[in-house]
Amino acid sequence: MSDQKKKISYLGIPGSYSHQACAEMFPGGYYRGLKKFDQVIYAADSGETDYAVLPVENSSAGRVTEVYNLLPSVRLKIIGEYLLPIHHSLMVSYKAYRQWVPPSIKDDKIQEWKNSPLSEDERAVAFRSIKEVVSHSQALMQCSQYLEKHLPSAKTIVDFDTATAAQALSWLETKERAVIASKHAAQIYNLMVMDENIENDPYNMTRFLVFGKEEIHQQSASEPFITSILFQTSHVPGSLIKVLQTFADHGINLTKLETYMVSQKLPNPTFYVDIGTSIDNPALKTALKEFSKYTAEYHILGSYPASPKRGDKNSFLPVM
Repeated sequence: MSDQKKKISYLGIPGSYSHQACAEMFPGGYYRGLKKFDQVIYAADSGETDYAVLPVENSSAGRVTEVYNLLPSVRLKIIGEYLLPIHHSLMVSYKAYRQWVPPSIKDDKIQEWKNSPLSEDERAVAFRSIKEVVSHSQALMQCSQYLEKHLPSAKTIVDFDTATAAQALSWLETKERAVIASKHAAQIYNLMVMDENIENDPYNMTRFLVFGKEEIHQQSASEPFITSILFQTSHVPGSLIKVLQTFADHGINLTKLETYMVSQKLPNPTFYVDIGTSIDNPALKTALKEFSKYTAEYHILGSYPASPKRGDKNSFLPVM
């Protein structure tokens, strides 16, 4: 999925982790940032973009409930997944530290000084000066140990997302504010990175799903695939057990099972499941025939290649 001509909708603004995921999956593509999850989906569904990219779960924070709640009404297919390592950085205003050239800097060294990282003396000044740290609530939580150790007196302030916090700081000339965001955001908004990889969990990772209109078929039997299904069972004892037993009886492994709270739109017990094989697998096709006997309704959300990063020092189960 690296066609440079593709248009991709995502949540947020340039510098967000969703934007970073798009840039890594579709290098050179056109990325359209939007404010709401349903707008991201609608852009691809209406043809304004070719694909929609949405985060569905984080290894530290759990699932993104708003996205899961959208899945029952999404007409697009899930055509891919991407696992993005989440590494947070603490950054400060470039203008506050590099706008005014010290008299001691010679003319031929000005550009070199402007491009240089903070010196040890400047870092000491920065830590003494920071009164507030701004970021998304999850990023602040995921960096709590670093903040407690290095900035115990600083006030934490929640913003819409990490990139919005970074963008706002880029306009300011102040030493009292720092933000937590990605190094990707620091490069876009020209901020000074003080420390990298400050998250509590070095294996912190977010799973993104790619939505589109075209189907993807397995190229070979050995290619790891995932099939995602949304289904409802009857509200009687043993219904879910019978459904899951169907997969076990046919040697089909599951990598994820999520439950939905009962609502007016989903009045029956509703579940989301990731199956570790392709929809083209004869064993799965056979299992689904029996599966349908125990479900009130089911919908295949997509069958798509599994990320090679699954199980690589993270909690996302590999496809067996």
